[in-house]
This record gives sequence, C-alpha cells and structure tokens, in this order.
Amino acid sequence: MASRLVNTLRKVKLYPGDRPSTLGDERDILATMAVAQRLPGIRSFFAMSFKIMKRVPLRKMKSALVDSGEIERIITKFTREEGKVYNNTLGKLGFPPVRFGPSGRVTGFVHDTLKTAKGVITRKQPKQSTVQEQKIESVLDTHIKFLTEESFFQKAHKRAKQKSLLTRNKVTRDFYHDYAAEYGVNYRSRQMIKTGGKKANNIIVGRMYFFRYEPSVPEEEYDNWPLVISLYEDADNISGVNFHHMDYKNRIIQLGRMLDFLNNQVYQKTSRLYATKFRKTLWNHRLFRHSKASYRQYRTDQIKSKIIEVHPMDWELAITVPTERFLGIRGNLIDNKRMWKKTIRTAKEY
Repeated sequence: MASRLVNTLRKVKLYPGDRPSTLGDERDILATMAVAQRLPGIRSFFAMSFKIMKRVPLRKMKSALVDSGEIERIITKFTREEGKVYNNTLGKLGFPPVRFGPSGRVTGFVHDTLKTAKGVITRKQPKQSTVQEQKIESVLDTHIKFLTEESFFQKAHKRAKQKSLLTRNKVTRDFYHDYAAEYGVNYRSRQMIKTGGKKANNIIVGRMYFFRYEPSVPEEEYDNWPLVISLYEDADNISGVNFHHMDYKNRIIQLGRMLDFLNNQVYQKTSRLYATKFRKTLWNHRLFRHSKASYRQYRTDQIKSKIIEVHPMDWELAITVPTERFLGIRGNLIDNKRMWKKTIRTAKEY
C-alpha cells in the first residue's frame, strides 16, 4: 500500500521549484518506506492517504493531502521524531513537508494551503520594482549588514531576499513564521539579548523591546523576559503589550492587525506604531482583546539587563521564537500553556 501511494504521488506534477526525487529506483523507495512505517503516526498517515488517493483524481492528490482535515489531525499528533522522519523520508519523495512549532511538535504542513505554497515558491519579481519595494529592499540590505554574521535573524532575512519576499504581505509573513517555527525552536532569551537587536538608549512608544525583568516583590506570575511593544510614555516604566502572554497563534494574529497602525510600510528602524491611535483602538475594539489581556507595566529600575530594541524587520521572527520564561512568586518555573490559557480566559471577559 505504501509503495503504491508513493509511486502514485511521484507521477503528480511537482510544485514549481521542486526537484524530482534523487533516491533512485524502487528499491530505494521501499527502503525509505521501511524506515518510516515503523512509526505509528506515519502508519496512520499512510492509511488515511491511501483512502484519499482512492477518491480524488491523481492530479489533485497533493492538494487533497494539504487540505484534508483528517490528515491534519494525524500529522499534528506526530511526535518530534515522527515529524523529522517524515520530512527526511517522505518529504524527499514528494510529500508536502511538515513544519514544527516552537515546542518541537508538528503544527501542520509548511504552508496552510497549496495556493500559499505555490505563492511562496513562484512569486516573481516584476521587471521594474515599485518605489516601496526598492525602499524596503534597501532597508533590508542595511539591516542584514548590521546583524551579527550568520545569526538566526540574518539567515532568515537572506532567505527571504532570495525568494524576493519584501513587502509584508501574508505570504512574506507566513514565510517568517514558518522559518522561525522550523529553525528557531532552540532560540532562547540569552541569544535574543545578544543578537536580537540594538541597545536602546531611550524608550519610544510604538516600538518593540526585549529585556530581563525581576520584580523586587513579585505579586503574581510574571514573564522573566518580556517582549513588549511600548504604548505609553513614562520615564519610570515600560508599558505595553507583552506578546509572550499570548499563544503563538494569537501573537501572529494580533501583530498582523497592529501593522495597520504603522507610521510607514518600509519597516525601517524609525518605523513604529501610532501609539495614541492604537491605544484607543486597543481599549475599545474586541479584535484586540488578547492584546488588552496581555498589557503589562514594567518598572525600569527592576530591569536586570540591557534593553534591546527589536528592529521592525524582525518583529515577525521575534514573536515566534520561544524566548518567554514565566516564573511564580517563589521563583518557580510556570508552564507556558497555563499562562496562555489564563490570557484567553481574561480576553473573553473583554
């Protein structure tokens, strides 16, 4: 059954940019399948894929796999090992690759739909770039040169430029989220403080900051490494939305809505949110209830590290890497999911 399924998929027209498998003859395919089928999650994937193969035309097989709710439920239950084996074996045979979330578990296929996947791979640069794209490309080049050589952020931006992903449309944003989910699983707070931006000399509303925080008298559970968009000007405090209090899905949604409040769409170092305008919307619009539930205030005299200003080009990456660290009153480590559920409950009250 498994070899029949693979042989069927290998006849399907590849995505633009895909390369035919280099595994060789049928014996290589069967050897690959023998490795993969030992894992229960992949066996379930084979069983469901075979059912789909029976009911859809050959040319629609890949699209059917990506769009199938049954397949999605199976792959999101993959263990980390199953996900890696899947990509290293079936991915090389032409199956749509899976992506990993910050926890290391599979969260879905690399692109949510076949259309999006094609869009990332086939997006063509027009013969003459728009003025805005030229400006963004210039900003991106400058930023790449500024970043630490071969750092996580620099590698992501270089890859984006290779794919001509400049403007922050959905395809570009999805690319950065997928990149962070796949390559940023082990990116932690101490790396962020070293390579995640420049030292801030002063706090400007509408910009993103990262720092280590230790309240002198903890009164509740708190984030030891906040990632905050500042929304209120105060010499003694940094006040704003801490993305770490939201789960990754809501971080992406909320930031996407916030980008409509940027003072420009070039994403240069001076880009920022119109804080006054956004603050009014934050308190009065239910679309931002998760941001409202994640609003926090941090005393500057209790910040125990340098304050890093995150470049607007890096916002999408910064919110997707696992740099949060929640602590309790006694300094005990708090489970992230517990904090995220708390935010969701609070958001429902708004």
